[in-house]
Amino acid sequence: MLWITAAAAAIGFGTLYLYVACSRIGFPFDLEWGEGLFVDHVARVVRGQSIYVEPSINFVPLVYTPGYYYLAAGAALVFGVGIATLRAVSIGCSLALFGLLIAFGRRECGRTIDAVVLAGVVAGCYAISGAWLDIARVDALLLLLVFGAAFLVRHREGTASLIAAGALLAAAALTKQVALTLAPPVLLYAVIRHGRRGLVASASWAGALAVGIALLQRESHGWFLYYTFTVLSKAQTAWTERPMAFWTSDLFGRFPIGTAMGLAWSAIAWRFSAWRDWTFHVVFTWGVLMSTWEARIHPGAWFNTLIPALIVLALGMVRLARVVDLQVPGLGGGLVVAQLALLVYNPSSFIPGPTQWKAAADVVDLMRRVPGDVLFADHAWWSTLAGKRSHVHEMPMRDLFAAHDAWGDRLRDQVRRAIEAQQFDLIIQDSPDWFAVPLGSHYQPFGQLLPVRTALRQQVGNPIYPATVYLPRRRSVQWPPAPLAQEPH
Repeated sequence: MLWITAAAAAIGFGTLYLYVACSRIGFPFDLEWGEGLFVDHVARVVRGQSIYVEPSINFVPLVYTPGYYYLAAGAALVFGVGIATLRAVSIGCSLALFGLLIAFGRRECGRTIDAVVLAGVVAGCYAISGAWLDIARVDALLLLLVFGAAFLVRHREGTASLIAAGALLAAAALTKQVALTLAPPVLLYAVIRHGRRGLVASASWAGALAVGIALLQRESHGWFLYYTFTVLSKAQTAWTERPMAFWTSDLFGRFPIGTAMGLAWSAIAWRFSAWRDWTFHVVFTWGVLMSTWEARIHPGAWFNTLIPALIVLALGMVRLARVVDLQVPGLGGGLVVAQLALLVYNPSSFIPGPTQWKAAADVVDLMRRVPGDVLFADHAWWSTLAGKRSHVHEMPMRDLFAAHDAWGDRLRDQVRRAIEAQQFDLIIQDSPDWFAVPLGSHYQPFGQLLPVRTALRQQVGNPIYPATVYLPRRRSVQWPPAPLAQEPH
């Protein structure tokens, strides 16, 4: 009965995830401050422009590899360039991931109900991992590729499956670089399970990755590795001051029963399964945990980095729960139900309401009515929505400045000259501590952007919001701008 309850709760969490995702897919503005920047990248691909180019005040690319951009660009050719298209790609990848986890769980646990529970627990982790799987970012695709490769190595025979697994891991690394640390446990287990033939997966991974990098380097005239390796390695060298918080606050604090049971299963699995089975749970679980820990301890990392760890811990929890039930009937299922109960969340906190819709539309309307150029560096995509020219986004600009090299210095000079020349009729900032150069001598704050200051607080990620309006000091710009002239009927 407890497992039926767990399965019902799991299906409920899956349904709840779909409800939230479908309720906000059409919100035409950022749910998280990087979404619009991903749309800018996809738009460049659709227009046939290179992503990795010399940095300028008009565009600086993210330090991510481009797999998600190209996949989303394919969808955009059919459905149009926009945030909704990118979110649809992420939702599709997340649903495919849930289907993969059901297949994984069925093979690992031997019962369909256990597989449904596994997928439902992961769906239930939506809130504690930042409500991230359905937004216009790379994570859902990354997870699908990595766990797809793990499934092939674990549950498929034949050389073709090993080649495919290596190719999927290479595609994952060309989607987000964290896959470089997620690949080793999969490739190691390939050798453990398949012997020397398992090295085929490593060869496939290395070959596909090398070809992909070479092609991207050639297409970008050398800029690809500058951004995805040089800038990234210089910008993300610091560690947080609380490295143990990953274990205490993130895992045990957010997913206590699942973490305890998942870790316990990795320690005792050898007592209940053949060595080629239990080594998977040791190698893969701890490999993923170490990779996730390394990603999470960098300043600025958000809760989305926890998702791979939550998946492997959920798998261990379901496996151990069945073993516990054999010793104490009902205890294992009861623990799973208890963990599911701890994951319950209010979906309305992640869905934009009428206030957010109106506030966002009002901001775009204000920007549209400004006669000249607008700089909205925290949400550059909004300039495009307002029919304005888009400029550099703060996120990749911060990374470039953190690299402390000549290209960052040149970009800072470009921004400084534009500010000194008062190139922009309007600057909108999320925070008063501006990202590049002081504004005070050339622009003056003109109050808050909206009557309700927090009306556009981001619902995913860091809860920032557009707050302050800056106008040029040396020339008169009307604020609020005059309404646009109505077109004659």
